[in-house]
Amino acid sequence: DLKQYPIPWTRPDVHHPQVKAAIKSIDWTLVPKSKVRTYNSDGGMIFDSYNYTQDPDCWWSATNCVSPKIKNVPKDIYTCPNRGEWGLTFDDGPFNVREKGTLDAETENPYAEPTLYNFMGKYGVKSDLFYVGSNVVNYPAAAKRAYEDGHVVCSHTWSHTAMTTLQNEDIVAELYWSLRAIKDATGVTPKCWRPPQGDIDDRVRSIAWQMGLQTILWDFDTEDWSMPAPGGGMLAPAKVDQKISKWVREKRKKTQTHGTIVLQHESNSATIRMAEKWIPKIKKYFKLMPASVCNGITQPYWE
Repeated sequence: DLKQYPIPWTRPDVHHPQVKAAIKSIDWTLVPKSKVRTYNSDGGMIFDSYNYTQDPDCWWSATNCVSPKIKNVPKDIYTCPNRGEWGLTFDDGPFNVREKGTLDAETENPYAEPTLYNFMGKYGVKSDLFYVGSNVVNYPAAAKRAYEDGHVVCSHTWSHTAMTTLQNEDIVAELYWSLRAIKDATGVTPKCWRPPQGDIDDRVRSIAWQMGLQTILWDFDTEDWSMPAPGGGMLAPAKVDQKISKWVREKRKKTQTHGTIVLQHESNSATIRMAEKWIPKIKKYFKLMPASVCNGITQPYWE
């Protein structure tokens, strides 16, 4: 019943009783008073006035900082600690089936879930899946299937908004409804999350941590999100192939001291095709596993 949730892909109401209760549960004395970020007229985030040298807010979008400047919040997870480990992560799922006859349904639906989950099952591979709550409520069966297959289901917010651009209460609402959607679909509440676009600072970290969430980022971006397909960009698939191929060669070197966490997406036909192309190849050389698992997380849910 979609009526019990905010309208998908909109910013949730901060005055909803359950959101108000979640807001009240936060110790706001522990949350830094960092600046709420803004966009310019071109839709790009404004960095001009930020002090990159001191990086007072550990703002990942500006400096790739993963070690908070505040106490009582753990470091972000961003790589696998052991050589030969390849931490799989897919953002933006579950990839929804489009209604028959709607735009792009014919080309995209053959790649919608459970296509990727079937493929990973065939190769015995598990991943962290960072779910957008709006996608979960529209396709709860896919989330349930992924959880039952043994993938680690994590939050990727309700509406995929850059979190440092939101007020504190809006951050709580985005996280609350994503967790609620996942719990309703799977029966479990994740302890892991990833901010959209990696956009996080200590203000956002503190709120997320108090809501029970460990931040998981990455150290290799495949840029699969930028390939031509609905919601994508204009990056040629051959360029993504080259990038992954180069990273595989680099991480196979004996001089490597740790593994990697890789950013991929289950968002359109192009990203699924790229995953299907590379998973069998990567599996020949690396131990594929969810990023949370390579970091020793054995209890990824609160239940």
